[in-house]
Amino acid sequence: MRRCCNTAGRSSTSAAMSRGALERGYRHLKLHERTADSVAAARDVAGPDIPIMVDTNCAWTADQATAPGRRHGALKAVLGRGADLAAGGFRRASGAQARNRGCPLAMGENATGVLDFQR
Repeated sequence: MRRCCNTAGRSSTSAAMSRGALERGYRHLKLHERTADSVAAARDVAGPDIPIMVDTNCAWTADQATAPGRRHGALKAVLGRGADLAAGGFRRASGAQARNRGCPLAMGENATGVLDFQR
């Protein structure tokens, strides 16, 4: 199960929503966030073993995603839809993942078929 929450960058709200999801039995969190502070607040509540995916709704280009990706990776979070793939394609986003060092990048949510992954 996964609990999604969007707190508009408010760390206290991110912590409260994450706590509530965990109390209801969720064991995976998906945050619609862009700031490392909000992700850190959720991580503080969840502890080191609860998986957290961060969906930033393509807030950055692949090149812009490198620095935030590193910050999210330090928090043991998976970055989903962090980079706008339309702006650079999967190969460019894969390069951003390599530069992030430690932050897995979830890709393919908007893929329409195998050919999208070959680009």
